[in-house]
Formats: sequence, C-alpha cells, structure tokens
Amino acid sequence: MAGGGEVPISQWEQSVVRAHRRKVFTLDWNSEGKRLASGAVDQTVRINRVDAYCAIKQEAELRGHSDTVTNLSWHPTHPDKLASIAGAEKSVRFWDTRSARNTATVSTPGANLYLAWSPEGHYLAVANKEDVVSLVDTRRMKVVHKYPHKYQVNDLMFTRDGKQLLQCTGQGEVEMLSFPEMKRQRALKGHTANVMAVAMDKQERWIATAGGDAVACLWDTQDHICQRTYIGMDMPILSLSFSHDSRYLAICGEQMAIDVENVETGESLGRLALQYTPEDVAWNPRHHMLAHAGAHGKDQYGAEYAEISPQSAPYAPSADFEPLAGALCLLLDSASDPAVQRNAAAALSASLEASDSAVQGAIENRAAERAVLLLEGSSEAAAADGVAPPTPADPGLRLNLLVLLGTLAEASEATAQLVLDAGGLQQLLLAADAGQSEQLQEAAADGLCKLASSGGVAKDAMAAAGAVPPLAALLTASAGDGGALPAAGGEVRVRALLCLGMLVGGVPARQLELASAAGAVRALLRIMRQQDDADAQQVAAGLFRELAANGEAKAALAAALQEQQAADAAQQRFVG
Repeated sequence: MAGGGEVPISQWEQSVVRAHRRKVFTLDWNSEGKRLASGAVDQTVRINRVDAYCAIKQEAELRGHSDTVTNLSWHPTHPDKLASIAGAEKSVRFWDTRSARNTATVSTPGANLYLAWSPEGHYLAVANKEDVVSLVDTRRMKVVHKYPHKYQVNDLMFTRDGKQLLQCTGQGEVEMLSFPEMKRQRALKGHTANVMAVAMDKQERWIATAGGDAVACLWDTQDHICQRTYIGMDMPILSLSFSHDSRYLAICGEQMAIDVENVETGESLGRLALQYTPEDVAWNPRHHMLAHAGAHGKDQYGAEYAEISPQSAPYAPSADFEPLAGALCLLLDSASDPAVQRNAAAALSASLEASDSAVQGAIENRAAERAVLLLEGSSEAAAADGVAPPTPADPGLRLNLLVLLGTLAEASEATAQLVLDAGGLQQLLLAADAGQSEQLQEAAADGLCKLASSGGVAKDAMAAAGAVPPLAALLTASAGDGGALPAAGGEVRVRALLCLGMLVGGVPARQLELASAAGAVRALLRIMRQQDDADAQQVAAGLFRELAANGEAKAALAAALQEQQAADAAQQRFVG
C-alpha cells in the first residue's frame, strides 16, 4: 500500500490508446514531457502528444525500419529529435518529428540492442548483439569509435555531467567507464545474473540497477554502496525509471505487473496488476505520469493491435485552465504595459501546452486575433478608449506573440485555422524576413513549421500567401555568400528547410517555385556541403532530391550547379 497518505498507483488516472498494430517494445518521453514515442513489432515509431492531465492524442507515425523497433531515445535537449534502432538492422536512424522524416541513418558494426545519448546530445552510444559499443558523433553522423568487449553488454547510460558511461553487463555488474577515454573506474556489483537495466535520478543521488535475478538495487552516488534492495518481483526485471522529482522508482519486467517504490522511505506505492507483460516503463520528466507499453491482442474483426498507457497521479479538474486562458487573453488586449502583455503571452502559451481546456478558453476569447492585433500595433481596447496603441517595438512582446501564434497553430486544427483567419500567417512571414533578428526569425520559422504540419488546408494557404520565397530567402541568408555557414542561425536554417519540405512535397508547381527562387538552390548546395550541421545537411539533401525528381525544376538545378562550380573555380584561383 502507499505510505504517508499517497495515492496507490492502482488508483491513478489512466489513458489508453491503440498506438500500434503489433506488440510495443520501447517507450520514451521527450525532454519537455509533451510527447511520448513508442516503437513496436510493426516496424514503426509512433509519436503521441500527452497533456498534463493524461489526455493522449496520436500525432505522427515514423516509417523506415525493416524490423521490430527495439529501442528508441529522444535527444536530451532538442524536443523534436530522436534516435531508434530495430531488430537485425545494422544501423541507427535519426528522426525529426516536425516533418516525420528520417534525417540520417548511420551504419553500425552489428544488429543493435541498446542506445544512450550523451547529455549535450553530441554523442550516441550504441551496444550491439556482438558486444561492441559504438560511439556515433551526431554532429558528423558517423561512428567515430568502436569498443569490443569479451562479455555481454546490455543497457547503457551517461552520467549527467557526461564524464562517465555506465554499462550493464552479463557478469552481474554495472561498469562505470570514464568518457571519452572509456577506462574502467569502478563497478557496481550486486547481482547474480545479467544486469538488464540502469537508471539515475535527476538529482544525481541514486543509481538503480536490475536484472535477471529479479532484484533491483539502489546505490548512492557518493560512496557507490548498495543502500537498499527490492525483491518484490518473481521474474527478471527489464526496465527501471525514476520520477522527475526523484521521489519514485518504477520497476517492471517479465511479470504482469508494475511496482512503484518511494525512493526515500522504501515504502511501496502499490502494484499495478496487468493482463500482459510490460516491456518498458517511463516516467514523464515533468509530471507524476508513468507510461507503460500496453496490452496487445486482436479486435472483434481479428486485426492485431497494441496499446500504450500513460498513468497519472490525480490532479485538480482541467476545466480550471479555461477561465485562466480567458483572463490571459483579456490581459493581452487591455493592459497598457508591454511587460504585462509579454508575460501574459508567455503564460498563455504555457497553459495551451498544459491542458486542452486552455485551448477552448483561447478559442472563445479570440487569442489568435488579439495576438495579431498587437503585432500590427493596435488593439480593440485602445481603439475603443481612444488611447495610443501598444507598441510592437518591444522585442520581448513581439517574440512572445510569435511564439503564441506557433503554439496556437500546433494546439489543434481549430486553433490553426484561427491563426490563418486572424492574419497570423502574414505576421509570421513578416517576422521570417531575413532582415529580422535571429530570435524573431527562429520563432517565426518554428511557427510556420507548426502551421504547415497542421494539415493540407494550412499548407495550401501558406503557398497561396507566397510563403516559399521568404523561406527560401532564410536559406540564402543563413548559408552565407561563401562556402562556409555562419555559426548562428542553425535552428532557423533547419526550421526553414523542414517547412519548405512540407510545403513543396509532392506538389510540382511549388517545387518549381522553390527551384526558381533567387539563390535557393545554391543555398541548398552549400548547406549540403558543410560539415557543422548534420541535421540541416540531411534535410537539405532530401529536399534537393525531391527537386531533382521534378523535370521542370531540373533546368534551374543545372544552372545553379554551374554557378556554384564557377564560384568554386574563382575561389580556387583567388586562393592560388
């Protein structure tokens, strides 16, 4: 039973979604805790949006694997990027969920089992079935080191300072290796069988290990002494996860149950009995919300399906967010202090991301229309009272209003349509102008990406409004005049590329418009040749291939190639 008045896990609120057609093997939350990714036997990765109240909505399906997706992991700092591995495939796939595209595929020495990001996202450690750990440099998208072992290597994890790599072994211990030297510093020895899982809490006080002996061990990070063991399971333990506040540890394995323990007291929050064996368990990084790979079976027509289930602690009714969103909308229009409006816009964006009820409040109080009026330098209240309109010159206010438009575009199809109806598209295009600050460009490009991803209606409206040339201009500006790319503007560049890909994909007329835009193809070529931004390089290459498949666009591509070759030759003569 739960101690200290805590609600038992079996009484937590639960949502269930049929996420896959076959059994789910792996789960992970993105860094913001808003998206839950799952991988399954059906060879797909599914992305689901989950709000703070456990409401879940399917968002995207990532296709490209040719075998069971056995492990995946979100980028530690970028909420839209993830990596995945599958079955017998000898590679790692990297994805950008904004466009649902496979941005890079890196070959590895063998079929892979486990993967782990370094804390800054520059490296990905991958363990394979031949007990080789490969280190992928994600900036260059290539394997830079291979570390063979004479024993089985299972789960992997970097410490939060990036100075150590922990790896579970078939010898009943967890090795702690210095990174990047990969020298053994110590080992946590506490198991009598394979160690299959390792986790560290966010406060870096505890390391949890578990494995084939059905035992979970809790180690302190100062002395590396086992302070407590958990022996409640009767079968091997395969997955561990700490809650965001380091309060709880979730445990699951080959038993049809999930156990949750209070880390400090050792008391149990109870057992969640299941009708299936959960393959993975993952705490949300911001809320007391626990996701587990759900049941799989057949529906009434004989079709296979598999579920995932977020389970959350009881919260106050989500309807409370609707009046809050309404009040924030009124502050946007009626306040005469740009600082108040700036904070109201930021708070409204946060509430929209937290709850669907806030979305309803934003719709009823015309949030998109109010934001656009402020960006235009006017407001209904100012016009009615005969006072001077709030100035859009306040850079923080303008930035937060652009972010709000992007958040509205992403929240639902209804709010995306409101952004279009209110003239938000025009404001985003104005802010995407190459003459604006990089912060405004990034917010505008991100908003345009979110608007394009809301559906075909938005993409058609964007194309009709002439979105392709200004986005192409962002590529031209960010690619520079020479062969090198500037250090700044990387996210602007990637967002512009992704948005262009969504707009021109499968539409020959738009592809020709992009190919004909001044300097656009040369910018793509320069981005493809640079080495400091693998994401932009991969997306640009995919966009270039799409243009090359368009017969009418080939002439523009050929002309751009000739111009680039002439520029390269001139540069060589100058250097010579």
